[in-house]
Amino acid sequence: MQIYGYPGDRVDFVSKSGSAGSILFGDPRSLVEEFFGTPHTDSGDEVTYFKGSIAVAFADGKVESITVTPGTTREKVDVYLGRDKLNGLTELADAPGVSAVFSPELTAVTFR
Repeated sequence: MQIYGYPGDRVDFVSKSGSAGSILFGDPRSLVEEFFGTPHTDSGDEVTYFKGSIAVAFADGKVESITVTPGTTREKVDVYLGRDKLNGLTELADAPGVSAVFSPELTAVTFR
């Protein structure tokens, strides 16, 4: 899977089969569930999918942030900030609306 984050706008998801879709910041929870299906976990203000590799947090019922944790699934997950791959490029992770953790590879990234 390839995940492209555009802080303040959207996060695009592209599967191995080539199917794709986007979650926009501010989308209602119902659209997230329509896109991904029933959440793996649901804590009220956050839902997770794919064994916790994708977490969507809500504020007032709308998407506030999306966190990707690539190492929690067997599927290879590549994460990009726009068109730039996040794989140790810590200078990209300092962009507004992005927070990333590397150790030494990308452990988690949150787009807002």
